[in-house]
Amino acid sequence: MIYDIAKSLSSQYKVVIIHGGILSPGHKTLTEKISNITIIPIKNYEKIRDISFDVLITDETHRFHKKQISSIIEITKELNVTCIFSYDEKQRMSHSEFNSSVVEIIKETCSLNHNTLTNKIRTNKDLSYFITCLYDLSKINNNRRIKNVEIIYVSNNKDANELAELKKNEEYTYITYTTSLYNSNLDYQDSENSTHKVIGQEFDNVCMVLNESFYYKNNKLKSEIHPNPNYVYNQLLYQGLTRARNKLLLLITNIDLLSNILKIFNY
Repeated sequence: MIYDIAKSLSSQYKVVIIHGGILSPGHKTLTEKISNITIIPIKNYEKIRDISFDVLITDETHRFHKKQISSIIEITKELNVTCIFSYDEKQRMSHSEFNSSVVEIIKETCSLNHNTLTNKIRTNKDLSYFITCLYDLSKINNNRRIKNVEIIYVSNNKDANELAELKKNEEYTYITYTTSLYNSNLDYQDSENSTHKVIGQEFDNVCMVLNESFYYKNNKLKSEIHPNPNYVYNQLLYQGLTRARNKLLLLITNIDLLSNILKIFNY
């Protein structure tokens, strides 16, 4: 939606978008093909001082650091330009993002012009319902039937990774969990699309692996500590699942987890 707004504004104004993740080829294409739109990664946010523009849009703002968002607000006031902050609290993936006061700063700064989307408009109803129930089994509607979600049990992580790679031939994008620089527990994964690399992107069909790192407690999906203790497995999973437009494929290597997830399908 942010990019649709930027495109509409670009017919009359020069627009700069600061993206809170790694720029994808799609971001670069937009910058090249649509006049009056410039997209830069958050790490280069200070470059806005050297760019002539009328409107600034921040994308994935919940990933910014406090210093970055404070500086951006200060710069926009200095330049007297309009700024649109876009964020989603549910998409935070690390303890540092949860502990950051970025969202509170935005709410305070934009208290008179703060709008909330009631539904995630890009997700189809089946996927939205499934993801909701996956995280909270008490939300299951026994009369609801789910399409476009497939579950496959695989006995171990290595085989699950190999199957996920094969599913690319069926037009699935295999999204893996961001690894740790200091721990090799996730190195069995083999995909160019980790949860941090797909920030801000969407794919028709998504495949992910759920292993022994996930479990249920009191009907709520929980997760073990990630090899990088700053990352939150549950949130990395949510990031990956919500990249899907049409279909989800989950490869599950944990029998207890499988038994609980099948309840969503009324099995």
